[in-house]
Amino acid sequence: MNQARALTSLGHEVTIAAGVRGYAGAHPKADGFHDLKLFPAHFLTPQRRFAAISAPSLISFVRRTSRYFDVVHVHMARDLITLPAAIALRSSPTPFILQCHGMIGISSRVSARFVDFFVRRSLTAAARVLYLTEDERQSLEAISNYGASLTLLLNGVPQTEAMPAPSVPEVLFLARLQERKRPVAFVEMARTLLDDGAKATFTLVGPDEGEGDAVRLAIRASGHSKSIVWEGSLPPADTLGRMSSASIYVLPSVNEIVPMSVLEAMSLARAVVITDSNGLAPIVRAAHAGVVVDTSQESLVDGVRQLLSSPQLAAQLAHNAHELITRDFSIESIARVLEEIYLQSIEPKSR
Repeated sequence: MNQARALTSLGHEVTIAAGVRGYAGAHPKADGFHDLKLFPAHFLTPQRRFAAISAPSLISFVRRTSRYFDVVHVHMARDLITLPAAIALRSSPTPFILQCHGMIGISSRVSARFVDFFVRRSLTAAARVLYLTEDERQSLEAISNYGASLTLLLNGVPQTEAMPAPSVPEVLFLARLQERKRPVAFVEMARTLLDDGAKATFTLVGPDEGEGDAVRLAIRASGHSKSIVWEGSLPPADTLGRMSSASIYVLPSVNEIVPMSVLEAMSLARAVVITDSNGLAPIVRAAHAGVVVDTSQESLVDGVRQLLSSPQLAAQLAHNAHELITRDFSIESIARVLEEIYLQSIEPKSR
């Protein structure tokens, strides 16, 4: 959505096509983007996992309409929505761009090796493949047998005014409830701090992708079910508003590349706690824009305790975070880079 709005502000016509499911409240069309094509998505297996969501009507839309666009940009992963879309585009005359957001790395799983036959063909057929980090570049080179045309593109977020933190501290986890995100570790951290007398609330926001039952059990077992709450999923349009009502944003996940949720929290001037396996960790450390912990439970507890026990430290880190986003992660500058990438991919077609 951020990329689309920024490109529209540069004078381009942008259509977003996406699968959608599970919004109990406001429909994501309320996000205000004028050309949003949404198609029903559903899980193909009882395990509610990201990679098993399918949206066949979206793929049909891509096949029918791609030739009417100048360029198609696919945010691709090893899933049954974006990967089939990329496969369909291989037979289209329209150039396409792939942006993998760190979702396609080297994997030893047998299923990944099978899927990567199709991933490789998509990577090599794309006009450009966008990567976030050096590790991702190396992975994409290996998977594509060095046949992909790779270009660095950072994530970006809109310019946002620093928002004052609430007077009563709230520690927020806003992400998919999936094993790699470690929502149960967040609950256990909250339990430890509340047992030690912390005066704060701890909230999880996000859809269940396999860890929902474990989170419920951990909250019940904590003895703090009034101070630790899982609110369920949230429409994308409400993400920034929800973050602005919290004091501290915590993402205890491992092996994240450049998570948008952390950038969004910092854009609001919120102190963040992330692990050292997060791709943003070196940048956050260098800018003194948050607390970086290791992946142990003790380190996570200590990191959040630092911020709760020292509002002055939290405020300084939050200020630094906002400055960092304004300087290096503006969506406007990212859109100008994207514009140039699109134009270069279209040039051969126009000759």
